[in-house]
Amino acid sequence: MPLTLRALYSKRVIVLVLMGTGFSASCSSSNPGSNPAGVPASSANTTIDIATLDFDTPQLKDRLQVFDRTAREAAGEKGWKHREYTQGGNFVSAAWVLGDGYDDECRPSREPQHQVGTRKIEVDTIVVGDKAKSAAITLERVDASPEEWSVLCHYREATEQGVTGAGWGATLFKWDPQKQKSHVPFRPYEQTTVKFQLGPRYSYQVENTPVEVVSELPQEQDFLQYLASAESLRDTFLRANDKLLQKVEETISSHKAEKRIFDEYKGDGRPPPTSVNPLTATEEIAELAKARKHFAELSRVVNEEYAAIHAALRKSFPFEKCWPELGAQENRTRAP
Repeated sequence: MPLTLRALYSKRVIVLVLMGTGFSASCSSSNPGSNPAGVPASSANTTIDIATLDFDTPQLKDRLQVFDRTAREAAGEKGWKHREYTQGGNFVSAAWVLGDGYDDECRPSREPQHQVGTRKIEVDTIVVGDKAKSAAITLERVDASPEEWSVLCHYREATEQGVTGAGWGATLFKWDPQKQKSHVPFRPYEQTTVKFQLGPRYSYQVENTPVEVVSELPQEQDFLQYLASAESLRDTFLRANDKLLQKVEETISSHKAEKRIFDEYKGDGRPPPTSVNPLTATEEIAELAKARKHFAELSRVVNEEYAAIHAALRKSFPFEKCWPELGAQENRTRAP
């Protein structure tokens, strides 16, 4: 069974659906549909100059320009393909891709062997009315080796617009080479041997009762503490992990954990009625043991793999060119 470590991403709205489904396997724009106001209808299938967009704040404009410039520099090596900014729904996005199987429009092949050893960078903004209201970058780096960590990462700054909220998240995983041969379609971020997710919100389910902890830091500061160094990533995650375990233990010991009971199915095509009851003493003991085992395994993986996890995250994009305070990746890891 693959090991999956969960984290919820956004503080306001879940920007990315976890377990890989929130990351597009295509270079096509997000949310294709009607043209947003403020972008000419003729732009739906043509290139859009982002310099002509009217941003909600100067900060969003500056952030998008930095993302765009850094993406172009990162994809300057031979072999990258590029799709300039086009509009789909409320999203105006551009993409850069590297790897076998991508066509000139950045559309990927479905062949299993083309799903690994790939990279993708997507920069986008959300246009509502006559304003561009976000700046976001989405990264995919699927390592050619199943023994190495691969990365999906997303960061969005946004003002209110009713489409999607600000947030960030990172999923690190090792794809399963056995399932590459047996699963159609093969999606390396779903068919994994281990998956580890980072974000401002972490959750755990005690039967029918969700328990979560949320970072109190501003979004940018929270994101950067995971990038700053391998030790910072490790320590930040372990603090959140310990805090969540403590909250889970308190939920169980205070008898607040509940289970959902399903009545007998009548065979009439309708779902049976349900009710919610407190856990029994025996169930509480079992759930407590299960939770402690789960969180111990999280701690083990992070303590053993934190340097490799951090290195993979930093290799996915030159974040230091967007946030100079990070510095270059070289020599960022010190001995524990």
